[in-house]
Amino acid sequence: MAVLLTLGSFLLGSSANEVNPIAKVVSMIAGLQQKIVKEGEEAHKLYNEFAEMCEDRSGELHNEIKTSNAQVGELSATIDKAVADTEVLQQKISDFAASISESEADLKEATAIRKKENTDFRAEEKELMSTVGTIERAVTIIERESGGASSLAQVKNMQSVTNALEAMVDAHAVSTADKSTLLALVQSTSDSDEDEESTGAPSAAAYEGKSGTITETLEGLLDKAEQQLDDARKAETKAMNAYQMQKQSLDDKIAYANKELAEAKKNLAATSETKATAEGDLEATKKDLKETKIDLEELHHECLT
Repeated sequence: MAVLLTLGSFLLGSSANEVNPIAKVVSMIAGLQQKIVKEGEEAHKLYNEFAEMCEDRSGELHNEIKTSNAQVGELSATIDKAVADTEVLQQKISDFAASISESEADLKEATAIRKKENTDFRAEEKELMSTVGTIERAVTIIERESGGASSLAQVKNMQSVTNALEAMVDAHAVSTADKSTLLALVQSTSDSDEDEESTGAPSAAAYEGKSGTITETLEGLLDKAEQQLDDARKAETKAMNAYQMQKQSLDDKIAYANKELAEAKKNLAATSETKATAEGDLEATKKDLKETKIDLEELHHECLT
């Protein structure tokens, strides 16, 4: 190229006014050179821009892949945790449900026992109150000794309970049913005293003989009946208090278990929702990651080309 320029200058210098074909060619070549240089500069500029774009885009895609991989790890961990939490919560639900069922069964059984105990107590109380009433009426009649009943006037001094009751029945002071009740009480008391005789306690006969009057005998029976009634009422109160304490304990246990059961079910629902959301996000993230890797591969191929 330098030779051509020198030659052109020589030819132009020898004949400035003549149009030389060679000079014309040289001029054209010089213009072409400038055009080629300019196009080369533009191409180099485009290349640099494209190379920069490739580098920038490649960096973006690599960052997206890195971020997606991190998200895949986090979502997978979330799903694994949800699976583990689900197992724990399901076990809690099973345990609390079993506890509630057991406590309710215990409460039902305790209530049935308490009902039977109360029924038995009421029957015993009614019987003892009737017995107390019968004895009190008999004692009142004996102490009053109505003058209109000659046979009854002798009752106070009678040592035999049977004879005294016979006299009271004859005088229409007590009913036959009351007589049977009193005789049964005397018999049961005698049996009890005979048991005590082996330990040195006085026998029924000795007790009647020393009592002095039938009134004292009946009053002794009255004291025993009233003591039995008082003991029965105390036992009923004790049993009722024990039941109330047991019921309160079981009610509290059931209430606590129901609260924890509801909380466990609520947490299980939330955990299931978290797991489902994470699974959906994981699927979408893996899909995006796959597409990003394809984009990176295509970019790499395009940039190399």
